[in-house]
Amino acid sequence: MRQLREEEIKRLHEIAAKKGRLKLKSAIYCRKSTEDKTATSLSTQEQNCREFILEYDSLLHLDDNHVFSEDNVSGMYIDNRDELDRLMKLVKNGEIDVIVVARSDRFSRDSANMVLLLRMLEQNNAYFIAGDDLADNSAAGILIKQIMWATNELHARNTAENVM
Repeated sequence: MRQLREEEIKRLHEIAAKKGRLKLKSAIYCRKSTEDKTATSLSTQEQNCREFILEYDSLLHLDDNHVFSEDNVSGMYIDNRDELDRLMKLVKNGEIDVIVVARSDRFSRDSANMVLLLRMLEQNNAYFIAGDDLADNSAAGILIKQIMWATNELHARNTAENVM
């Protein structure tokens, strides 16, 4: 996982102030697909996210029932992802302020779905933290994020083609 950038800490404080909270209600989302042969086990993802939240304990709070984990689920689609659906409903209800994932491709491997999910978070005054997001919100930083999302999608589509 990475360190939060100064702009992110400022944004998180703004969200907390707007919601009248000292600490933001956080959730962890972990996902693993059948094709994923890397060292990204669900338990490793969860542990990395827990350590990150603990590092920012003055700002983030995690309830144990706010860990959402899906095994054998493709990140290319948002349909049939029960835990993601459950998580996003909690965001819409104001019960979750921050979603933490080990890597952005755990949330979505489809760039259009990634944008859709991030817009839903923004509409609900919630924030997304990915452990591999090293870009800021400048024009160049946004381009870097979009390239990373497109690369994630390319990898998923190549894997699907090779399986066929």
